[in-house]
Amino acid sequence: YMPDGTTEIARIDRTSGYVQNTRIRTGAVTFAGTWGDYGGTFKTVLLYKDSDGFVTIAGLARNSGAHGAGATICTLPVGFRPQAGNNQELFAQASSAGAYRVDVTPAGNVVGVAALGALDFVTLSGMRWYAGF
Repeated sequence: YMPDGTTEIARIDRTSGYVQNTRIRTGAVTFAGTWGDYGGTFKTVLLYKDSDGFVTIAGLARNSGAHGAGATICTLPVGFRPQAGNNQELFAQASSAGAYRVDVTPAGNVVGVAALGALDFVTLSGMRWYAGF
């Protein structure tokens, strides 16, 4: 870990084949209402921001109570949100109810578009958007 809160990793550039060092910044989400990490052996929800300004989220979230359509699952910290002026991002994710639409807004809200029952889960892994530098 670097003093500025980033982690430096080595990656292979696909075009040149050379190894390059890249700094990755990590961040945590703030869960809303009855949402939280799934727990157990499943990955904690975490954000990764690369040196190109792209954010990737990983992890499994669990709802301990029913929620209605359009409810916020979590909020992203400043610096990890889709860049202002862009449209919200739309993702199709896996959930205990099957395919599930998740939107990420420029305000940093990660929103579950459909209603889910109590103790349901949604995977947030693989969602990626541009947040700027």
